[in-house]
Amino acid sequence: MRQTPNDPSMFWNYRLVKVEDRVALHEVYYNVHGDAESCTENPSILDTFPDDPHWDKGKSALESIEGLINRIQMDLLKNPNVLEWPKDFKECDPEPESRILMS
Repeated sequence: MRQTPNDPSMFWNYRLVKVEDRVALHEVYYNVHGDAESCTENPSILDTFPDDPHWDKGKSALESIEGLINRIQMDLLKNPNVLEWPKDFKECDPEPESRILMS
């Protein structure tokens, strides 16, 4: 899992999440106890930011996307089970949309 830049006590990784009748790849965020707390509102997409000096410095767009695919694959191999929204997320609001992070 990776630490979030704004909150070192929160971690995230890529997971498959079922929302209603769709299963898709999302970033899932965990508390310090490892409980899933929230996920991105929209499924993750493969993108890169070659003009951002903090993003994969010195790598081509293709190398950045290949690295992203490898990270996703490693995360899914470590956690192959599908999480169900909101059932598998700790302390969810009655309104699930309020616990989904904006992407």
